Amino acid sequence: MIRIVVDTNVLISAYEFGGNPARVIDKAAAGEIEIVISEPIMDEVCRILSRKLHWRPEALKELESVIGAYAKKVQPGEPVNVIKEDPADNRILECAAAGEADYIVTGDKDLLRLKRFGNISIATPAEFLRELERQLPTEQGP
Repeated sequence: MIRIVVDTNVLISAYEFGGNPARVIDKAAAGEIEIVISEPIMDEVCRILSRKLHWRPEALKELESVIGAYAKKVQPGEPVNVIKEDPADNRILECAAAGEADYIVTGDKDLLRLKRFGNISIATPAEFLRELERQLPTEQGP
C-alpha cells in the first residue's frame, strides 16, 4: 500500500476548502492509501485552525479523532535540517522518514522545490492523485 505524509497545508485545505486535498484524505479514509502523521504535524494543524481559522476546541478534538481513524501516528527519529527557509518544514521530512513514506503531499514551495527526499517523492495533491491513478489497478467490468 502507498504510504504518504500529508503536509499541514494540505490537511487544513482538505477540511476547510475541499478540492484535491480532500480527495487525498478521502483515499486514505477509504483504505486505498495510508497516511502517516506525527504529533508535531497534528499540533501545527490544530494551532493554525484555532488561531487563524477560529476553530473551537471541541471541533479540534473531533478532527484529531477523525484523523486518528485513518492515519498512523509515528514518532520521528533523527532531526533533519534540510529546509533552512522554514525550519517547521523539516518536521514533515522527519515524519516521512520515520513513517517510511513513499510520498510527501504538499503545497509548500520549499518542500516542492526538493522534488525528492531520499526515496520519497514530493508532490502537490493534484500530482499525487494523477500518479495514484497510474499506480492503482482500475476496476474491470465483467
